[in-house]
Amino acid sequence: MKGKEPTILELANRVVHSDDYKAKAIAYFIFRELIEDVHDRISDDEMAELNRRAVDRAYALVKSMKSKNLTTGILLNCAYGIREWDNPRDTEEYRAIIARANTIADGDIPSHLVSCLRSYVQRQLENEEALSSNQQEF
Repeated sequence: MKGKEPTILELANRVVHSDDYKAKAIAYFIFRELIEDVHDRISDDEMAELNRRAVDRAYALVKSMKSKNLTTGILLNCAYGIREWDNPRDTEEYRAIIARANTIADGDIPSHLVSCLRSYVQRQLENEEALSSNQQEF
């Protein structure tokens, strides 16, 4: 007998806490949404490469978070570049981001996100099946 089907929030919690998903989400959240305004000035291939590099860097950060000292090393490596930057601001955009996140955390996940989540889960399952098949061939 199968166990109870997970709720969409339980499924989301399992999926979005994988290191690869976190890296992609961080890169999208911090980089992709902001650079979209200048996308028309660069080619699709250049944009794809920038996305890949952003994900790779976010992945390094996510993986470093397993060690406080490693995270410190990565963050300190940024000191020179950010020393003159302004501190974060409590903006309307910030409050909207937190409000949307709180709504989702309360279990009210918009249907378009549920659809994306299902698609992502399906792709992950297919990748796991392919990996399992390749391992069985050896």
